[in-house]
Amino acid sequence: MLLPGRLPVDGASNTLLDSKLSWLGDDTDGDLVTYGVYLESGNTDPAILVCDDAAFSECTPASNLAALSNYYWKVVARDEQGLESTSQVWSFTTGMYDSTESIFLNGFE
Repeated sequence: MLLPGRLPVDGASNTLLDSKLSWLGDDTDGDLVTYGVYLESGNTDPAILVCDDAAFSECTPASNLAALSNYYWKVVARDEQGLESTSQVWSFTTGMYDSTESIFLNGFE
């Protein structure tokens, strides 16, 4: 089961370009769960797999996100019995900077 408590929050704006995606998930039977994360810019039904068989409820896409773009993402949880649960689709909009640039711009070099 996939639960609320995800980051970035649904509808967030000015999300950093190197953001990590995270969510809350568990299995009602206590089975081991792995996650597939789908993320895509401009598509409300994301189909690009950016993390496959993640053992933890977090995913860092392999490359930075594009600036000033709308992204949509969802998570598919799979347990040891082969049962799947798909989250709703969440969205966020990126800003202009990654975490390193953001720290520099705020005077924390």
